[in-house]
Amino acid sequence: MRALTNKLPEPSATLLRYVVDRDVVHLGPRLLPYVRFYGSDPALSVSKAPRTSAPVFLLHGTEDNVIPSIESEYLAQDLRGTAPVRLLLSGLISHAEADRPAHVSDVAALASFWGDLLSR
Repeated sequence: MRALTNKLPEPSATLLRYVVDRDVVHLGPRLLPYVRFYGSDPALSVSKAPRTSAPVFLLHGTEDNVIPSIESEYLAQDLRGTAPVRLLLSGLISHAEADRPAHVSDVAALASFWGDLLSR
């Protein structure tokens, strides 16, 4: 992810650097105008967005240190009853890396998840 910051044009490079470094002191003020403008958009809230009947597949890394995996659990819970939901919390991935050691059960769960998705 850090290598990508060197390839992006400004201001994207700086904003991504703030995210990667978790520099909320500098990132917050840069994003605040957008939050005020876009923050109430229904598309940003599952409780305000139109309900879907299409199947929803949620894949989240249990080691995600940016967005806790509980967020996907909350989303799945909110969507159940209106759409088929398949949630997989996987130890194989974090937020930005996919080169973790693999356990057979994790690989099987991930293969099943993708097989279900691709069969639709």
